[in-house]
Amino acid sequence: GEQQRLALARALAGEPRLLLLDEPFAHLDPSLREWLQAQLLELCEARPELTLIAVTHQASVALALGQELLILGEGWALEHGLASELVTKPRHARTIELLGLGSALGYAEGACALGPVGLSAGSPEASKGIMVRPRQVRAYEEGVVSWVRARRLQPNARWHVVLELGGGERVQVELPEAPPLGAELRVALEGPCWGLA
Repeated sequence: GEQQRLALARALAGEPRLLLLDEPFAHLDPSLREWLQAQLLELCEARPELTLIAVTHQASVALALGQELLILGEGWALEHGLASELVTKPRHARTIELLGLGSALGYAEGACALGPVGLSAGSPEASKGIMVRPRQVRAYEEGVVSWVRARRLQPNARWHVVLELGGGERVQVELPEAPPLGAELRVALEGPCWGLA
């Protein structure tokens, strides 16, 4: 952490108008990362002439620092826009994956692998699939979906479970507790989904 703080201080000493950061908070524990992010944001607010460009693989860092995001994948710029718009209305499945927004599922004739589904108001026609947020999927015991893996989102929070559907697609679900390894679950989709054009 000391090296990263020192590097940041050196970069800011000359009062630059453009600050380029490559994985600025890698290998830092969460409390130090949050503190440095807050310090950097305060600096940017105090110096409106300063433009900050950060490259990161960490969605939390990108969303904490960026007003605008450029999503890169497989050597291409996939989409660009305000962070708030990309979180609520992504256009690309890779954006959903990189920002940890949920799952991208195939969509045809008003249905996906989880059954019938409607599209959110203002959503584009879902020619490339739909975005399903974890909170939209309800899981029940005994069904046709196999549990793949589970982890806690944060201490004392719900479990993040990835389910593998019959056709090989995977969907993220939030559960109050992790199911046993190999459990069979039945799932239901609740609410409209955002279409991926």
